[in-house]
Parts: sequence; C-alpha cells; structure tokens
Amino acid sequence: MTVPTLITETPDKVYLLQEMFSAFVYALQYVQGQTITTAGAQTVNPKVNNLLLNNTVATIAATIADAKNHAGIFTVKAGTEPAVGQDHTLTLTIGTFDGTNNVATFADANDSLTVVFDIAGNGTVLNNTGTVALS
Repeated sequence: MTVPTLITETPDKVYLLQEMFSAFVYALQYVQGQTITTAGAQTVNPKVNNLLLNNTVATIAATIADAKNHAGIFTVKAGTEPAVGQDHTLTLTIGTFDGTNNVATFADANDSLTVVFDIAGNGTVLNNTGTVALS
C-alpha cells in the first residue's frame, strides 16, 4: 500500500515526526482529571491535567507540588464561587504559570485557565477565561 506524503521525507523530518507522535501518545497516557470539593488547603494529585475547584460555601486553596509533574496542557476551572470576596486559589510550589507567577486566583464561577507546562514545569498561558488573576 502506498501512503501519500505531504512533505518530502528526509531522515531529519521522519525523526521529528516520530518524536512528535511519541510525545503525543505519551501525553495521552497521562490525561487525568481531579475535582476538589473540600474547602481549605488541598493537594492536587501528580499527573492531573484537568482540575475543577468546586465549593460554594468556602474557598479552596489548592497546591501543586511541582508543575513538571503536570507537563502538557493543563486546565483548571472554578466551577462555583464561594461567597463574595472569597476566591479559590491554585499555587505552584515549584514552577510558574507564565515564567513569573505561581499563584492563580479565581474570583468568579466558571473562571478558567489553560496552561502548557514543559517538562521542567515552566508554564505558558494559552487561555485565561474570566478574571483569573496571576501573582
């Protein structure tokens, strides 16, 4: 069977495509979600890439020990909002969301932040929906 090619195959390009495919497959193995509903200080499990902060009564202060354990696309959303003036937070002990800031504060329900973390835990914000404040 002949497979049509969209690019001219060279060893470098084939190797690059193989590496990209391997990284994609690796990332798919570790897509996990976690919902935190308990107020107060909470720990985010390693390898979680989809986090929901969901408590209407009191704030959640979630912590990620090391952002490199969440490499790839990481999304966090405040599903609900506690009382006015009370905000959910997510803190990175090691790593940053954008090269500088390691705390994300979610002021309103449905605020969300999508970040891509490299294998060293350095983040780049892909999308900030609502009023997620970084500090």
